[in-house]
Amino acid sequence: MVTNADITIYNRHTVAGKDAYQRTTIYGVHWYAKEVRGVLTTGLVRADEFIVRLPDDIVVENNKLFVSPRVWAGLSTVQKAVSYTLQDGDKIVRGATTFEVTGLTGHTFVDIEKTFDEVMTILGYSKNTENVVTPHVKVVGK
Repeated sequence: MVTNADITIYNRHTVAGKDAYQRTTIYGVHWYAKEVRGVLTTGLVRADEFIVRLPDDIVVENNKLFVSPRVWAGLSTVQKAVSYTLQDGDKIVRGATTFEVTGLTGHTFVDIEKTFDEVMTILGYSKNTENVVTPHVKVVGK
């Protein structure tokens, strides 16, 4: 698989009853984006389609381990610090970023899309590991 990007994932979780976001950078993925346009009776509609493929040989910041969204939900804050997930609604930015979501003005979850040009919202993922030339995880988003 040809890789063409690094990405940063922003995972949402709860700390003391408030939303918090953990940043994880992954190096050596394949990023694909397609702009789709259509005309409805209400006017022009535009949507972006994203597919990110994470081959088995990716390099993950601080050697964090992937866990499923269900497992992620049950982890402690300490366990989440050494893990990452691909849960619906989380954001992926194309590129290795240092942007932290702190909740302060200019550093909210909404500000991710205001700050970066290529941002996807995760809609789902699948593990493509059997009967394929390059085993990988496929992440789809909008």
